[in-house]
Amino acid sequence: MRDMNEIKILGTVTQEVRVNPTKSGSVANVSVVTTQKRGEYDIKKFHSITCWNDLSDEASKLKTGDRVFVGGRMDTEKYEKDGQTIYKDKITASVIARVASQAEESGTKEVATSQPPASNGPPVSFSGGGGNQSAFPYVDMTRKVSWPTPDESGFSYADKGGDSLCVSWADPAKPSDGGTVYQYNGSEWEPTGKVPTGPGSTKNLTDKDIPF
Repeated sequence: MRDMNEIKILGTVTQEVRVNPTKSGSVANVSVVTTQKRGEYDIKKFHSITCWNDLSDEASKLKTGDRVFVGGRMDTEKYEKDGQTIYKDKITASVIARVASQAEESGTKEVATSQPPASNGPPVSFSGGGGNQSAFPYVDMTRKVSWPTPDESGFSYADKGGDSLCVSWADPAKPSDGGTVYQYNGSEWEPTGKVPTGPGSTKNLTDKDIPF
């Protein structure tokens, strides 16, 4: 099995993006914070994101407070300071996209937490993992993907045929309530539909029943 160096984060831009010219284009440095709940405490981790050339143009549009998705690899930067060698972890981005602006996050939150649609009877082929309507992984037979447990922001991510997908759950603790599905088009996330909901939309499945 080959080694893998891949990371995906969803967090908040903490400061103004810095863009500098290079010999072959440009480079942008983005600071992003992610927050995890541990009991009554919020554990914050700050990430340094490096975006080269075309991605730096996308990063330059970000504002402090924007919610952003980043995909890429972990790298280590080495430099000398006051006679000491300093090692700093950073993410070299291959994908960066704004999910919601600060105004959208503080307002209706329609982008990040779209409400499930009214249902007149979703396809019976849609099923929850193991037949449990409140369980993850949640099997989407319509898209033939298995949605994993959402992150602390309520998003689940999946890859399908080379396409990057994510779903913003109406209630991250109850996938049967549905959510909005997004697909990354190379520069931003576009809504592509809803996770079907409603009575009769699930059936009992075992692992051997899932062909993906």
